[in-house]
Amino acid sequence: MVQRRFSGRLSIWLGLGLVLVGAAGIAAWQFTPCEFKGTASAEESSDIPISFEEFRTIMVRNSPTRTIIEHGGMQLVTEEVLDLKLDLTHDRRPLLNAILRQSQSEVTSRKRIVVAVNREDIHAKNLELIQDAEITPQAMNVSTASLRPAGELSSYRTTLHAEPKGSATTIRVTTEIEIEKQLSKLFHGTANSRLGASTKAAVQEQIAELKQFTTDNAKK
Repeated sequence: MVQRRFSGRLSIWLGLGLVLVGAAGIAAWQFTPCEFKGTASAEESSDIPISFEEFRTIMVRNSPTRTIIEHGGMQLVTEEVLDLKLDLTHDRRPLLNAILRQSQSEVTSRKRIVVAVNREDIHAKNLELIQDAEITPQAMNVSTASLRPAGELSSYRTTLHAEPKGSATTIRVTTEIEIEKQLSKLFHGTANSRLGASTKAAVQEQIAELKQFTTDNAKK
Protein backbone atom coordinates (compact mmCIF):
# COMPACT_ATOMS: atom_id res chain seq x y z
CA MET A 1 0.00 0.00 0.00
CA VAL A 2 2.78 2.43 0.93
CA GLN A 3 4.62 1.53 -2.24
CA ARG A 4 1.51 2.30 -4.33
CA ARG A 5 1.06 5.68 -2.65
CA PHE A 6 4.70 6.51 -3.24
CA SER A 7 4.46 5.43 -6.87
CA GLY A 8 1.34 7.58 -7.37
CA ARG A 9 2.94 10.63 -5.81
CA LEU A 10 6.05 10.10 -7.89
CA SER A 11 3.97 10.03 -11.07
CA ILE A 12 2.25 13.27 -10.08
CA TRP A 13 5.55 14.99 -9.38
CA LEU A 14 7.04 13.70 -12.63
CA GLY A 15 4.02 14.94 -14.54
CA LEU A 16 4.20 18.33 -12.84
CA GLY A 17 7.90 18.51 -13.63
CA LEU A 18 7.26 17.81 -17.31
CA VAL A 19 4.60 20.53 -17.40
CA LEU A 20 6.98 23.03 -15.82
CA VAL A 21 9.76 22.08 -18.22
CA GLY A 22 7.39 22.48 -21.15
CA ALA A 23 6.19 25.87 -19.87
CA ALA A 24 9.75 27.02 -19.39
CA GLY A 25 10.57 25.94 -22.93
CA ILE A 26 7.62 27.88 -24.35
CA ALA A 27 8.56 30.95 -22.32
CA ALA A 28 12.16 30.72 -23.51
CA TRP A 29 10.96 30.45 -27.11
CA GLN A 30 8.70 33.48 -26.71
CA PHE A 31 11.49 35.65 -25.27
CA THR A 32 14.28 34.50 -27.61
CA PRO A 33 14.98 37.18 -30.24
CA CYS A 34 14.06 36.13 -33.77
CA GLU A 35 13.58 37.82 -37.14
CA PHE A 36 10.77 40.35 -37.22
CA LYS A 37 9.57 41.92 -40.47
CA GLY A 38 7.14 44.77 -39.99
CA THR A 39 5.25 46.70 -42.64
CA ALA A 40 2.92 49.67 -42.37
CA SER A 41 1.21 52.09 -44.72
CA ALA A 42 -1.05 55.10 -44.30
CA GLU A 43 -2.94 57.51 -46.54
CA GLU A 44 -4.64 60.81 -45.78
CA SER A 45 -6.37 63.43 -47.94
CA SER A 46 -7.32 67.02 -47.23
CA ASP A 47 -8.33 70.25 -48.96
CA ILE A 48 -6.38 73.51 -48.85
CA PRO A 49 -8.38 76.72 -49.39
CA ILE A 50 -6.16 78.17 -52.12
CA SER A 51 -6.26 77.67 -55.88
CA PHE A 52 -4.14 74.93 -57.38
CA GLU A 53 -2.27 77.52 -59.45
CA GLU A 54 -1.23 79.34 -56.30
CA PHE A 55 -0.38 76.04 -54.59
CA ARG A 56 1.91 74.87 -57.37
CA THR A 57 3.52 78.33 -57.61
CA ILE A 58 4.36 78.11 -53.92
CA MET A 59 5.81 74.62 -54.36
CA VAL A 60 8.00 75.71 -57.30
CA ARG A 61 9.28 78.92 -55.73
CA ASN A 62 9.85 77.54 -52.24
CA SER A 63 11.48 74.15 -51.78
CA PRO A 64 9.06 71.94 -49.80
CA THR A 65 11.58 69.13 -49.28
CA ARG A 66 11.92 69.65 -45.53
CA THR A 67 8.12 69.87 -45.17
CA ILE A 68 7.67 66.59 -47.04
CA ILE A 69 10.50 64.67 -45.38
CA GLU A 70 10.84 65.71 -41.75
CA HIS A 71 8.22 63.46 -40.18
CA GLY A 72 8.27 60.17 -38.31
CA GLY A 73 11.67 60.78 -36.76
CA MET A 74 13.46 61.85 -39.95
CA GLN A 75 15.63 64.96 -40.22
CA LEU A 76 16.94 66.42 -43.46
CA VAL A 77 20.75 66.32 -43.71
CA THR A 78 21.47 67.19 -47.34
CA GLU A 79 19.67 67.57 -50.65
CA GLU A 80 21.19 67.70 -54.12
CA VAL A 81 19.42 68.49 -57.38
CA LEU A 82 20.33 65.82 -59.93
CA ASP A 83 18.07 66.97 -62.74
CA LEU A 84 15.74 69.90 -63.41
CA LYS A 85 13.71 70.52 -66.54
CA LEU A 86 11.34 73.38 -67.37
CA ASP A 87 8.98 72.94 -70.31
CA LEU A 88 7.60 76.25 -71.64
CA THR A 89 6.09 74.90 -74.86
CA HIS A 90 2.54 75.20 -73.50
CA ASP A 91 3.04 78.71 -72.12
CA ARG A 92 2.92 81.53 -74.71
CA ARG A 93 3.65 84.24 -72.11
CA PRO A 94 5.83 82.50 -69.51
CA LEU A 95 7.22 85.59 -67.78
CA LEU A 96 3.92 87.46 -67.55
CA ASN A 97 1.98 84.35 -66.51
CA ALA A 98 4.58 83.60 -63.86
CA ILE A 99 4.12 87.09 -62.42
CA LEU A 100 0.33 86.70 -62.52
CA ARG A 101 0.59 83.19 -61.03
CA GLN A 102 -1.04 81.72 -64.12
CA SER A 103 1.93 79.76 -65.40
CA GLN A 104 1.28 76.97 -67.90
CA SER A 105 4.84 75.65 -67.69
CA GLU A 106 5.69 72.11 -66.63
CA VAL A 107 8.48 71.25 -64.21
CA THR A 108 10.19 67.93 -63.58
CA SER A 109 13.02 67.39 -61.13
CA ARG A 110 15.06 64.71 -59.41
CA LYS A 111 16.86 65.12 -56.09
CA ARG A 112 19.16 63.00 -53.99
CA ILE A 113 18.27 63.43 -50.32
CA VAL A 114 19.96 62.17 -47.15
CA VAL A 115 18.03 62.09 -43.88
CA ALA A 116 19.00 61.12 -40.35
CA VAL A 117 16.67 58.60 -38.71
CA ASN A 118 16.03 59.36 -35.04
CA ARG A 119 13.58 56.76 -33.73
CA GLU A 120 13.68 54.61 -30.62
CA ASP A 121 11.97 51.67 -32.35
CA ILE A 122 14.19 51.64 -35.45
CA HIS A 123 17.98 51.54 -35.29
CA ALA A 124 19.25 53.23 -38.44
CA LYS A 125 21.69 55.95 -39.31
CA ASN A 126 21.48 57.99 -42.49
CA LEU A 127 18.93 57.02 -45.12
CA GLU A 128 19.52 57.90 -48.77
CA LEU A 129 16.45 58.83 -50.84
CA ILE A 130 15.61 59.79 -54.41
CA GLN A 131 12.83 62.32 -54.91
CA ASP A 132 11.08 62.65 -58.26
CA ALA A 133 8.67 65.53 -58.84
CA GLU A 134 6.39 66.37 -61.74
CA ILE A 135 4.38 69.61 -61.70
CA THR A 136 1.92 70.48 -64.46
CA PRO A 137 -1.03 72.90 -64.65
CA GLN A 138 -3.30 69.91 -63.96
CA ALA A 139 -1.58 68.09 -61.10
CA MET A 140 1.50 67.73 -58.93
CA ASN A 141 3.12 64.41 -58.05
CA VAL A 142 6.12 63.94 -55.77
CA SER A 143 7.56 60.52 -54.91
CA THR A 144 10.35 60.11 -52.37
CA ALA A 145 11.76 56.60 -51.93
CA SER A 146 14.77 54.97 -50.28
CA LEU A 147 17.62 53.79 -52.50
CA ARG A 148 18.72 50.97 -50.22
CA PRO A 149 18.19 49.62 -46.67
CA ALA A 150 19.66 51.52 -43.74
CA GLY A 151 20.12 49.55 -40.53
CA GLU A 152 16.77 48.08 -39.49
CA LEU A 153 14.90 50.21 -42.04
CA SER A 154 14.41 48.02 -45.13
CA SER A 155 12.49 50.48 -47.29
CA TYR A 156 10.65 53.78 -47.09
CA ARG A 157 8.45 55.66 -49.55
CA THR A 158 6.22 58.70 -49.29
CA THR A 159 4.16 60.35 -52.02
CA LEU A 160 2.33 63.63 -52.44
CA HIS A 161 -0.41 64.18 -55.01
CA ALA A 162 -2.19 67.51 -55.49
CA GLU A 163 -4.83 68.63 -57.96
CA PRO A 164 -7.47 71.35 -58.37
CA LYS A 165 -10.79 71.02 -56.59
CA GLY A 166 -12.93 73.94 -57.63
CA SER A 167 -11.29 77.07 -56.22
CA ALA A 168 -9.31 74.95 -53.72
CA THR A 169 -6.57 72.32 -53.87
CA THR A 170 -6.93 68.75 -52.70
CA ILE A 171 -3.83 66.89 -51.52
CA ARG A 172 -3.21 63.21 -50.81
CA VAL A 173 -0.23 61.89 -48.86
CA THR A 174 0.82 58.25 -48.59
CA THR A 175 3.65 56.59 -46.68
CA GLU A 176 4.91 52.99 -46.78
CA ILE A 177 7.60 51.62 -44.49
CA GLU A 178 9.24 48.22 -43.97
CA ILE A 179 11.56 47.25 -41.14
CA GLU A 180 13.52 44.12 -40.29
CA LYS A 181 15.04 43.48 -36.87
CA GLN A 182 15.68 40.92 -34.15
CA LEU A 183 12.83 40.95 -31.64
CA SER A 184 11.31 38.55 -29.12
CA LYS A 185 8.30 36.72 -30.56
CA LEU A 186 6.21 37.95 -27.65
CA PHE A 187 6.54 41.58 -28.83
CA HIS A 188 5.91 41.15 -32.57
CA GLY A 189 2.25 42.17 -32.32
CA THR A 190 3.01 45.25 -30.24
CA ALA A 191 5.80 46.31 -32.61
CA ASN A 192 3.47 46.03 -35.62
CA SER A 193 0.80 48.11 -33.89
CA ARG A 194 3.29 50.82 -32.94
CA LEU A 195 4.71 50.91 -36.46
CA GLY A 196 1.23 51.36 -37.92
CA ALA A 197 0.33 54.08 -35.43
CA SER A 198 3.56 56.04 -35.98
CA THR A 199 3.17 55.81 -39.77
CA LYS A 200 -0.38 57.18 -39.60
CA ALA A 201 0.74 59.97 -37.26
CA ALA A 202 3.58 60.90 -39.65
CA VAL A 203 1.16 61.23 -42.58
CA GLN A 204 -1.23 63.38 -40.54
CA GLU A 205 1.69 65.57 -39.48
CA GLN A 206 2.81 65.95 -43.09
CA ILE A 207 -0.69 67.08 -44.12
CA ALA A 208 -0.70 69.67 -41.34
CA GLU A 209 2.79 70.92 -42.22
CA LEU A 210 1.90 71.26 -45.91
CA LYS A 211 -1.10 73.39 -45.00
CA GLN A 212 1.06 75.58 -42.79
CA PHE A 213 3.75 75.76 -45.49
CA THR A 214 1.28 77.08 -48.07
CA THR A 215 -0.19 79.56 -45.57
CA ASP A 216 3.26 80.91 -44.66
CA ASN A 217 4.28 81.34 -48.32
CA ALA A 218 0.99 82.51 -49.83
CA LYS A 219 1.08 85.83 -51.74
CA LYS A 220 4.83 86.24 -51.23
